[in-house]
Amino acid sequence: MGTTIFMGSWSSILAIITVTVLVEFCFFTSAQTTGSEYLDPHNAARATVGVPPLSWSSDLADYALAYAQTQASQCLPLTHSHGQYGENLFWGSAKDPEWTALDAVTAWTDEVAYYDYATNSCTPGQMCGHYTQVVWNTTTQVGCAHVKCNDDADYIICSYDPPGNWIGELPY
Repeated sequence: MGTTIFMGSWSSILAIITVTVLVEFCFFTSAQTTGSEYLDPHNAARATVGVPPLSWSSDLADYALAYAQTQASQCLPLTHSHGQYGENLFWGSAKDPEWTALDAVTAWTDEVAYYDYATNSCTPGQMCGHYTQVVWNTTTQVGCAHVKCNDDADYIICSYDPPGNWIGELPY
């Protein structure tokens, strides 16, 4: 009987250690993301217009996360950080499963339908600046973050360096 209690205790301790290691591993893995879920759709859009691919910046991702966390208590209206980087913001109401990096980048790149390269302008009444930031030819790095808003909506932000969307300049 003493052995059964002893084995039960060791089993519990082993289970706790295993769970702790798995949680730490998952946290470390997600914190050290390569950003491919964001990079792949960005770079696919960039390839269609012949500009070089972006690389992932953990510094930009940290910046994006720090800002996103300040917005989580009130994600709407979407408000830019007005920092030193280019920036795209996405908000999606509560959805199961949650909104993804691909959903956000697709929303931005779908604005290509409203962009006229010949006049370097958007269709009146439409937005296209998210798209032009994605494909801006001198931008080389991106970092993004995703947080849950207090209303269970998803808030996704990507920060770009160097920033784009300079008035009067073509994106590519």
